[in-house]
Amino acid sequence: MLFNSVNFFLFLFSSLIVYRLIPYKFRWILLLISSICFYCIGGLQYLAVPVMITIFTYYVGIFLDKTNSNKTKNLILHLGVIVNVGLLIFFKYINFLISNLAQFFNFLNINTNSLNVSQTDSFIKFGVPLGISFIAFQAIGYIVDIHSGKIKCEKNIGFFATFIFFFPKVISGPIERPQDFLPQLLEKHEFNYQQTIEGFKRIVWGLFKKLVIANRLAIYTDAVFNNYEYHSAITLLFAAVLYSFQLYADFSGYVDIAIGVSSLFGIKLTENFNRPLFALSITEFWRKWHITLTKWVTDYIFNPIVLKRRYWGKWGVVYSTMVTFIILGAWHGANWTFVVFGLLHGLIISIEFLSKKVRKKVRKKISSKINNVLSICYTILFFSFTMIFFKSNNMDEAFGIIEKIILMADYKLYLGGKSGFIYSLFGLLFLFFYELNIEFKFFKIKIFESKNIFVEQFSYAFLIINILLIGVYDGGQFIYFQF
Repeated sequence: MLFNSVNFFLFLFSSLIVYRLIPYKFRWILLLISSICFYCIGGLQYLAVPVMITIFTYYVGIFLDKTNSNKTKNLILHLGVIVNVGLLIFFKYINFLISNLAQFFNFLNINTNSLNVSQTDSFIKFGVPLGISFIAFQAIGYIVDIHSGKIKCEKNIGFFATFIFFFPKVISGPIERPQDFLPQLLEKHEFNYQQTIEGFKRIVWGLFKKLVIANRLAIYTDAVFNNYEYHSAITLLFAAVLYSFQLYADFSGYVDIAIGVSSLFGIKLTENFNRPLFALSITEFWRKWHITLTKWVTDYIFNPIVLKRRYWGKWGVVYSTMVTFIILGAWHGANWTFVVFGLLHGLIISIEFLSKKVRKKVRKKISSKINNVLSICYTILFFSFTMIFFKSNNMDEAFGIIEKIILMADYKLYLGGKSGFIYSLFGLLFLFFYELNIEFKFFKIKIFESKNIFVEQFSYAFLIINILLIGVYDGGQFIYFQF
């Protein structure tokens, strides 16, 4: 069920009415039932694995909390992590692994008739769970935190299931921590008019990003990338930059809606974006982009590796960074393009780390304004370059696009339909200058946070009118739903 569909809002308002009518102590039950129903709309076959992960992780947490033996605790920890990672690999990557294994055997001239990829593929497509990456990461984090003593296990399996399945975040995050989410289920969540209004404002802003910006940009970027052989180098470069903004508007728009919906129920979700395209480096970019994922891989992958490799000095940090970002790239999907996406980001962050002192000296010789402009351009251009791999269906396609860009054989710029392009450019520029002003505070005027109620109401009315008039409603699901 898409967040930008009429069915979703009918589902939301129905759940919200019942939520406000029933006693406080039963409200978590309504959240759990609503979340499971929301998840099952995609198909009942998707429910089995998340339920299995939920029950298994719940009892792993119970056993970890009860046992006093460090040896037993370590055994349970490894079992819990291996099962969750194993399920994630099996359902998300088995076809990819078998296909690459078959290619490797073919390279060695070994018969691969026994590796019937098509049969495996049909099985996995039938049972692959929605949002399994987010579910598995939350489950693994829960187990590790109990083992390390950061949290106690949740003894109410219903509360724990609500944490896993909570419908605004279940498919595409944010990746929540149990210590932040679970205590909120015990709160009364009395009706708060201001909180409700702020929730609806956040939903409107998210819908504007998705329908007016992301979906409109998708018309152009899909037309270019799906027919890259027929487009010029300038067009491909332009489309790569626009896809960066499309992905940001799409994913951050989803998170805005998720946070807004959650606040209607009195639940606060973690912020997941902090204007990443205005970061002054790729290192800073990942502190601002998909913040909960960055924090998760830092805590559970990077920090343990760098601790074990602390005797390597700065090269231990580089090694940990590369491993972390390769895993992060692969997390996005079973395709070598995502691995290369992660590899490139790990490489550039390692270079930034090793050149920190040199860059600091250079910055002192350049004015802060020029440095900011150049740094932002560098961030956007590098991220846009990696988007070629992120967007491409395979490595051949990605290298084909890069080859056309390098050759620079044609300078003709394709713009598509003029009206559609103008609409998408309008929405993009509105978002760009709005966030630019928040980041660098060029103007004192705050249109959406104005103390003047008429200015604020006019601003949101402006968004709603544009959503209704130029929003694209058949633009498909949110991009990160596939992950």
